[in-house]
Amino acid sequence: TIALLSAILLPALGKTKERAWAINCLNNQKQLVLAFGMYAHDNNDVMPPYYFQGVPQWGGGYWT
Repeated sequence: TIALLSAILLPALGKTKERAWAINCLNNQKQLVLAFGMYAHDNNDVMPPYYFQGVPQWGGGYWT
């Protein structure tokens, strides 16, 4: 009976773990968006520069 219960529960636990990872990832993305928005608000609506070969690319930099 223990083997039967574990066979039933293990796939559900795996799906729960994947869902928790996805929620955590989404929360991290939300926090980054909020941080960039607050930075821009405090700096005349300018986003932080992306440095390319040591030179800041204001306004035209690509975020990769």
